[in-house]
Amino acid sequence: MSDIFFDATWPKARKEHVCDQCSRRIERGETYRTQSMIWDSSPSRSKVCAQCVKLAEALFKAGFEGEEGGLAWLTEVDRSEAAYCGFSVQMNLFWARWRDSAGVLVDYPADEVQR
Repeated sequence: MSDIFFDATWPKARKEHVCDQCSRRIERGETYRTQSMIWDSSPSRSKVCAQCVKLAEALFKAGFEGEEGGLAWLTEVDRSEAAYCGFSVQMNLFWARWRDSAGVLVDYPADEVQR
């Protein structure tokens, strides 16, 4: 049986959620990506913060793919390989759950990946 993915939506959080990629808390009022699916014959729903979605899309455009194609699971991306391709800042922020040294939530640094 094949896996089925339904269209993703971008709701504004009415309550806190946990990002399935970086595990940080998606706070109330924050926009995030959610998608329903049938995975291994079981219904499931993913919730991913906007920063992780932007990083996964940028990595995909640079040639990083998941095991079965499509967007990469960010925890499986080789950090040194990503850094070699210019994603050092983004990967460090991902591992810091998108918080700077003062603990402030930061947006995806889009200027860092423009070539």
